[in-house]
Amino acid sequence: MTFANTRVWLSRFFLTVFRTAPPHAHGCLFVVTGTSSGLGKCFVEAVLASGERVVATLRKPEVLAYLKDKYSAEQLLIQQLDVVNDEQIEAAFAATKEHFGRLDVVVNNAGYGLFGEAEGLPLDEAREQVEVLFWGPAKISLRVRLVHAAGVNID
Repeated sequence: MTFANTRVWLSRFFLTVFRTAPPHAHGCLFVVTGTSSGLGKCFVEAVLASGERVVATLRKPEVLAYLKDKYSAEQLLIQQLDVVNDEQIEAAFAATKEHFGRLDVVVNNAGYGLFGEAEGLPLDEAREQVEVLFWGPAKISLRVRLVHAAGVNID
């Protein structure tokens, strides 16, 4: 499946899901990590195209600046987030709560690949990847639990 086909498929998927889902007064709010490229970026574009709201998080927010011209602040919030940075995680969730007042779906998408033989990778690079691919989603998921415990609506 090509990237363009993936984008079309995701758009159709969201339209189907949201047409059959019970109506919600304010629609669905997604928080998506790792939205600078690939599946995360495609996911954000499909969610926005379906009329839903999204908090797009990425290390370099300027990458998605073009979306601010196309979608209003009522539908899109872009936040800087490196999933291994506790302060940025806290700030992103605080901004989400302040901006939208709720949270429905979190997509832990941030990550990257290392290529080569496992025994040939420098130990510091392997550790950093474990931080991003394991501890990043764990920290995000923990933060979601804390937000939920504080009384923010998570369906």
